[in-house]
Amino acid sequence: PQNVTFSGHWQYRDRRGSLQPVRYATVILYDWDASSQSATYLGSTTTGADGAWQFGPILNKDPNPRGRALDVFAVLDLNSSKARVESPTFPWYSYQFSGYLYDEAADGNVVIDQTTESTDPNIRAIWIFDDLIRAWLYVNNQAGTDPGGATVRYPSNRDWCCVTQFGPIEISIVGAPSSDVVIHELGHKYMLTAGRWPGLTICPDHGIFQVNPGGQVCAWTEGWADFFPLAVNGDPCYDRDLMAFAPCVDPLADNLEAQGWTDGRPFGDQVEGRLAGALWDILDPVPNWPDVDGDLYVGSLAQIWNTFT
Repeated sequence: PQNVTFSGHWQYRDRRGSLQPVRYATVILYDWDASSQSATYLGSTTTGADGAWQFGPILNKDPNPRGRALDVFAVLDLNSSKARVESPTFPWYSYQFSGYLYDEAADGNVVIDQTTESTDPNIRAIWIFDDLIRAWLYVNNQAGTDPGGATVRYPSNRDWCCVTQFGPIEISIVGAPSSDVVIHELGHKYMLTAGRWPGLTICPDHGIFQVNPGGQVCAWTEGWADFFPLAVNGDPCYDRDLMAFAPCVDPLADNLEAQGWTDGRPFGDQVEGRLAGALWDILDPVPNWPDVDGDLYVGSLAQIWNTFT
């Protein structure tokens, strides 16, 4: 037998049905033995920025004495140093997606491309994983720092989502369709990892454009987390439904750009929506709409991140 190298691309259908690469996830390779209906672990690798992965070269010899060449299948594992999505019950396995079996691999180079379609019952786990990856890359690129890895347990039995100081983020079935909801909770987690305010504070129930009953500290805690997905996703609307990438189509969306002195909502730094809007105005190069407050300052995520951390 000669050596063989396995490679491929892993893609998935995003919230809008478009094909996207699964980035910076683990790919595990196994050899399948049909006679014993069991798999032998061969090794693992990771996908790159384009969803591409490669493993090998390895000896193309089936460990089963009756086999000639390897009978390989790949498994996508939503687990890396940057992000992890796991089941909500003990022992909290990370989500895995099995690819098709490549029987009797030929020597040389074997390409195994995979696509996880929107019909997969666990597709939302990949959506969440990509949210975590995009946010990590955004902070790393814009602020020049590693914000730390994050784990999401999905689906949580909570109404929307939640994060605790020492535990993972929890996202429910209701919260998963919105990238903004996922990255909001990740914003809390990143500040907890940094060990700085505005980290997690136990805050009472609150509305985005209400005076926060927890006062200034809670307003800043939530205002930062409201702002963070706007920065990562590049739009000023905090969406709570599937249309998180089509700003303000969601009837539950809050447009944090469209604020002004005459909008009839409370003002001040105890209103999280005002704080999130102010942070967005620092980041956004486009003047506020309606431009009643002279939004001319243009800053960066690095300035905001370094101030908070």
